[in-house]
Amino acid sequence: MGRSRSLTARQQLVLSFVNETVRETGAPPTVREVMVHCGLKSPRGAELQLKALAKCGHLVHRPGLKRAYRPRIERPASAVPILGRAPAGVPTEQLEYSEGTVPLPWAAGARAFAIRVIGNSMHDAAIVDGDLVVVDPDRQASNGDVVLAAIGGEQTIKRLRLRGTGWFLEPANPDFANISPSVEGDHVVGPVVGLVRRLRSA
Repeated sequence: MGRSRSLTARQQLVLSFVNETVRETGAPPTVREVMVHCGLKSPRGAELQLKALAKCGHLVHRPGLKRAYRPRIERPASAVPILGRAPAGVPTEQLEYSEGTVPLPWAAGARAFAIRVIGNSMHDAAIVDGDLVVVDPDRQASNGDVVLAAIGGEQTIKRLRLRGTGWFLEPANPDFANISPSVEGDHVVGPVVGLVRRLRSA
């Protein structure tokens, strides 16, 4: 608590925005998003505020990432099981199995789970091979959401597009084609509500 009182009003605003964004989306904001939301004049000004918060221990700085400033998690708000893998490419049959759990800095839904991404069809949505995405089956998926879907009994991660009374799945990589449901039972499992990326060594 003493550390919070030592922050300037602007730093408190930035810190609150970072924490709120992580709670709502599962990922920290970009420097530009901080600049816009907090009324800063330039990305450099926003980064200076973020660096100050990292220096005094309120944020963790992970150089090389687009979203490089993250909350320091002393106690996770929740944890979800890691259940198998899902392609960000063409659907591929995957057996569901548990790899343990992943801690999250926000309260996840009761049925939420994480699944590991395979492939790069969602690369332009900043979801890449090896990432863990958090899926919440209890949340309603909307047009444009990234979702986990079951197609022909197999799983894939794509962006949901609603069209009239139907729907299809759209990749975020021009090298991949759209996927349309073709058999009874094809369905959206749930929207992706967060992303966890393990830092890789250079």
